[in-house]
Amino acid sequence: MIEMYWGIGATLLQRQAQEPWGSKVLQRLAADLKASFPHMRGFSRSNLFYMRSFAAAWDFSDPAVRGRVGALPWGTSSNCSS
Repeated sequence: MIEMYWGIGATLLQRQAQEPWGSKVLQRLAADLKASFPHMRGFSRSNLFYMRSFAAAWDFSDPAVRGRVGALPWGTSSNCSS
């Protein structure tokens, strides 16, 4: 899920760099995600802003960062209760 959030944030950063100021990239992507995945929650404009900030702060494509996230105790499925 962390990788998905980073991917959405990275996409936002890329689109905002390509499109002109005021093109409402966050609002459009939020609406598109809600329409494509109506059963999922968490795709509000404010949450997408957090995902964008996350992607700007961390280079998740870096293997060292991926390794650190994978080492988190709550990041592994073996420690999750069902």
